[in-house]
Amino acid sequence: MKLYLQRLDLIEAQITELERMIADAMKAREAAIVRLSELPGLGVDSAQQIVAEIGPCAKAFPSAGQLASWVGFCPGSEESAGESNSNRSAKGNRTLRRLLNQLAHAAVRKRDCYLQIVFNFFPPIPSFW
Repeated sequence: MKLYLQRLDLIEAQITELERMIADAMKAREAAIVRLSELPGLGVDSAQQIVAEIGPCAKAFPSAGQLASWVGFCPGSEESAGESNSNRSAKGNRTLRRLLNQLAHAAVRKRDCYLQIVFNFFPPIPSFW
């Protein structure tokens, strides 16, 4: 049991050191991280992941559509002779897709949030259409 407790202490010390290193590396992007972490459902750790994946300004993507395609949010449109064969989304960036999906679920559940109002104003299209 003593060895397991020592291992646990070592792991906790390593986690603390890694968190400090991440904070130092993200110091230059602190403003973007603070703005992102103000969104409902998004904490500082998640904001740091988003900034690490796409950057603070997303300059690599000329449009929101290209970013959504890179993440894997855009469904495919494999069609032949007017018949849809596949509407699967691309694999994309799984980490970022998971984060943004959690953010969307949290945002629509928060009361009096702008994102909830937009979601309720534009309800999703029923699956039978």
